[in-house]
Amino acid sequence: MSNAKAFDRSAPQQSEDGWLQTTPGERFKIRIRAEETQAAYTMLEMVADPRNGVPMHIHKNEDEHFIVLEGTLHTANGDKRLDAPAGTSVTVFASVVSVASASAPRASLTPTTISARLQSS
Repeated sequence: MSNAKAFDRSAPQQSEDGWLQTTPGERFKIRIRAEETQAAYTMLEMVADPRNGVPMHIHKNEDEHFIVLEGTLHTANGDKRLDAPAGTSVTVFASVVSVASASAPRASLTPTTISARLQSS
């Protein structure tokens, strides 16, 4: 029987410097909260270890924009695949299947989610 504690994905772990960890090997810091923009957008800074990322998913109402600050981000955006190096921006539109993971050595990026409510204006 193992004494290892299961990692609870539903409860991000916050460090003293404000960084949150949702999964081992990935951490993020909230830079701009939705409350600060009247729910127009949210901006995070994320750092992920190699091969760490989010599983395939769809945002039905929001576009996502990524700016790669360092390292490389591997993305699948619909049927397109891209290795985005530092300085690259990537947009995933609402209702498009996507997945993203860090390539070696690690990726630091700013994902920004834009509210669909403002896009229709």
